[in-house]
Amino acid sequence: MRRRPLLLILALTLVVTPLEAQRAYEPPDKETHQQRRENFLEAMDGGIAVIVAAHKDQERIYEFFVDHSDLHDFIYLTGLEGTDAWESALVLAPDAETYREILYTSQDLDGIQEKTGIAHVYPYALFMEHLSDGITDYSLLRTHQRGVKPVATDLSRALGEEKHIYFNYQRFLNLAATPPERLDIANRLRYFSPEVQVKDASDILNRLRMIHDEAGIELLRKASDITVQAFMESAKAVREEMTTQQIAAIVNFTFEYEHAAPSFRTNVTPSGPGVPVRSGGRDWPIGISPRLGPWPVSNGQMISYDIGAEYAHYTSDFGRTIPVSGRYTPEQRRVAEIVTRIQKQTIAAVKPGGTFTESQALKDRLMTEAGLGDVTGTYGISHFVGMEIHDVGFYDIPWEPGMCFVIEWRVTQEDFSIRFEDVILVTEDGHEWLTEHSPIEPDEIEALMAQTGIWEEGR
Repeated sequence: MRRRPLLLILALTLVVTPLEAQRAYEPPDKETHQQRRENFLEAMDGGIAVIVAAHKDQERIYEFFVDHSDLHDFIYLTGLEGTDAWESALVLAPDAETYREILYTSQDLDGIQEKTGIAHVYPYALFMEHLSDGITDYSLLRTHQRGVKPVATDLSRALGEEKHIYFNYQRFLNLAATPPERLDIANRLRYFSPEVQVKDASDILNRLRMIHDEAGIELLRKASDITVQAFMESAKAVREEMTTQQIAAIVNFTFEYEHAAPSFRTNVTPSGPGVPVRSGGRDWPIGISPRLGPWPVSNGQMISYDIGAEYAHYTSDFGRTIPVSGRYTPEQRRVAEIVTRIQKQTIAAVKPGGTFTESQALKDRLMTEAGLGDVTGTYGISHFVGMEIHDVGFYDIPWEPGMCFVIEWRVTQEDFSIRFEDVILVTEDGHEWLTEHSPIEPDEIEALMAQTGIWEEGR
């Protein structure tokens, strides 16, 4: 018989509201961000780029948004966040002679220059002045002006006659909301200089962020390690009469302990005898959410995890299903063994050149061959993972090394459901299964749940 958790009160005390938790901070890696800016410059078709530090432009309109969604492009290129990113803008000009990288900041100039390695750092108060002068046709600038306004002169020369300006618009729109403040810059560019062609910088940034560099890959590994650790620690403590909220609290506390935060709201969902059928939440008792709890769990039921840690702005997304009692029923084990095998086969097929469509078709075919084709989940098999839990990327192109995404699906039976979600990195010769160290086979899950975790007293 399991003993009462020793640290549960501590967990509930320290776990703050998801998405408001303290995230790990790592000082900017100058070389990494310099290379990212260089990659952006190489991808530009002339002109200049204006990447404004944006802070939560609109209220969340997608469930996967996190606090820094609107700032991630700026963080990706500079490494700056928090107060370091207040009133800041990055200007990139591939055809400039001297000022290819310019950072405008409201913070200490020398300190920001030291953190980023960017040579040309100016007060943010000069941003609009330099940009205004830079839009002036180069041919109209007199010799005297060229001498006293070197930054604007170089930008004007780089803009050329076509005047392309890449701007970091928000990717997901809410037309009913108040327009974000930073859009005023794009609107002013068009109003005062109609010949300016404002392009969406995400056309370049989506590609760069989709193919992770080594620094990003290391953080993805760290986020996945923390996520698996949180699942395992909570699974050891699961027992009858706990609530889904308490189980989720253990997950969140583990995130906090490892200097991470939930990359989305931690979801622990029960299925089985006594649990209402999920139908948009309408069949659940008032005050109880099927994804959030607090629902008391009991033996015979199963618990589905949908969890993910965010570490230094890189995320993981992970799913497992475990029996409350610590032992599968014969039917639960039968189905679990089938879908575990199919999950492994689907992951094993990931390699450069593959596609999401092929992966979905493979999983569907294997499920049909196993006699479970009519009970598979309805959502797609995958989404990208990176600085967002559902990160930017292109779903209609073949896989390339550096892409990171999940293999995710579920099987729903009459009395229970089983879901999987694993993080996969495409490599040069195949893939790296970032969450592979988590138990997945029924025997492994039962062995895990039989252990005594840090949340319980001694054996």
